[in-house]
Amino acid sequence: MDVGPRPSPWPPHLAWVVPPDDGPRIALAAAEDDVTCLYQWPAGAWLGSRLAEFAPCAGRRVADLGCGRGALGLSACAAGAAQVLFA
Repeated sequence: MDVGPRPSPWPPHLAWVVPPDDGPRIALAAAEDDVTCLYQWPAGAWLGSRLAEFAPCAGRRVADLGCGRGALGLSACAAGAAQVLFA
């Protein structure tokens, strides 16, 4: 089944992140599969793009809990976090 090219799974401020070619795709998921990690939640994208305004991360340890795609954790990395835990 050809599902076409993969769009970037991250918001524009994380365009530097390269998604894996063999990662999960919604088009190939079974009805019972949890695909919430494949959806870019608008609030997460918005907060990630403005993370430094609300929570300065430079030099800090950050936990991205319930991370899905990890957009907030990756945003923290981009903002200079010393460590990021994705869980």
